[in-house]
This record gives sequence, structure tokens and C-alpha cells, in this order.
Amino acid sequence: MSLELSPRQRLLNALGGLMLGNRLSWAKAQGLPLHQATQNVDLQVWHALQAELIPLLFGDREGSGPQAAMASLRQLEQWLAMADQREFLRGSSMDFLFDLLILHSFSAEDAGEVGDDRAWDAFEDACMGKGTDLLQMVHYLDECLEDSVQPEMEDFIESFVVSPDLEDQDNLLAYEEVLESRDLVEAPLQEMIQECRLLAVESAVEPIFTGLFCFLRQGPSAQEFLETLWNFPDDLSDVLPMLCCVQAYFYGNEGSDQGSSKASSLTIASLCS
Repeated sequence: MSLELSPRQRLLNALGGLMLGNRLSWAKAQGLPLHQATQNVDLQVWHALQAELIPLLFGDREGSGPQAAMASLRQLEQWLAMADQREFLRGSSMDFLFDLLILHSFSAEDAGEVGDDRAWDAFEDACMGKGTDLLQMVHYLDECLEDSVQPEMEDFIESFVVSPDLEDQDNLLAYEEVLESRDLVEAPLQEMIQECRLLAVESAVEPIFTGLFCFLRQGPSAQEFLETLWNFPDDLSDVLPMLCCVQAYFYGNEGSDQGSSKASSLTIASLCS
């Protein structure tokens, strides 16, 4: 677990994971075999995309607070309006980018010191209809990091969905299908994903539904997991972008001193060059 990382570094890791998930989803859609997909597949394209997104999402602007957040939001909207960028972002990835921007805006060190509540309200209004419950998933992961707890389905349900300590009980409704289907994490992986895809259609958290189950599942190893995924005949954009994103946020980067030894067997990033 990436206990010592700053919020900004965790979000940078999450963006890298999101790009990896898109890269793998794209490779699967192209019919590439797994061994080729995990190697140097058009890395220049993905590195260029990530390099463009970093200053949009996490750029060091003059000042901070709601005005800077609003400027970032508008620039991201303009960037996403470019067709050349959209073709590489699969599934709900464009919405996930808004999640990362919102998380960064509110985690800035001096965001809470800016007293212009009306300006923050205007930023929140501008974000309405954008983003997903990836925001909530990251909040849960922050709690796990703080408490040195490994994320898993029962803990997620008990501490984040049905906990009596929660002032806002909206999670009970939003995660109704997750709550009712929690035992799917014990099913064979292929069966679990097939069932999750059927349930996701009716879920209020559809963009993260299948990826949520995959992340909170205990085992198998990343190698076995990805091999099983690659046997699916259809698209993986409902799984890989979100899954790689939250893995990178929680475990840190592979191949660096910020990584986790446990991540070497759990993260998809550990299999990719």
C-alpha cells in the first residue's frame, strides 16, 4: 500500500493506471494476444496522452481554489472535445478524468483555506453530470490506507455502504445491487464478470460496477486474472480502465521505490512494460 504518497502523487499514479487500462482495452479490441498487449504497444501514443493530461488535471497554476479548479475544468472539457483524443479513451474513461480533476481540486493543500464558498458551489454546479462513483471508491481507499486495511468486499459493505456511522445513507440506494450481489466475489472469475455486466445495467454506479467487484475480489494473481480476461470474446473497457486506475492509486507505481511488494502479485501494471 502506498502509505507515504501525497494525494497528488496518488492521483498521478491513478492517471497512469487509467492510461494503462485504456491501452490494454484498446489492444484487446484490436485482437492482440496477451503477451503482445502487455509489451511495448504504441507506448509513445499513451505516454503523449498522459503528458497532455497531467497539466490539465494536476497543473501547478498560479494560486488555487475554486477559480483555478474552474479553469482546469474548462480546459479539460476543451481537450475532450477533440476527436483525436476521444478515440483512445474507452468505456467511461472520459468521466473518470473528471473524477481525478475533482479529487485533485478538493485535495489541494490550501483548498480548504479559501473562504469563497459561493465559488466552490459554482464549481460543484459546473461538475454536475460529470464524473462517476470512482470518487467514492477513492474515498474508501483513502480510509483503507489510513487504517492499513486491505480493501475487500465485506469491509467495503460494512464500512462504506451500511455503516451506522455514516451521516448520509445515500450509499444504501446507490450500491443496492452491489449489496445484494456481494457474494459474487466468491464465484469463478468469468461467471462473476458475466453476472456483474448484467447487474451493472440497472445499477446507479454502472461505470464502476464490474471493476469494483474485480478490485475487491481476493485473488487470483494478476497473471491468472488477466489471462482469464483475455479469454473473453468481447470488449474489456468496462473493467480494465477503472481497475488499473484504482490499483495504481492504492498500491503505487510498479518498478519504483514507491511500489508495494504485495502489488507485484496483485496489480496488472506489474505484468506490463
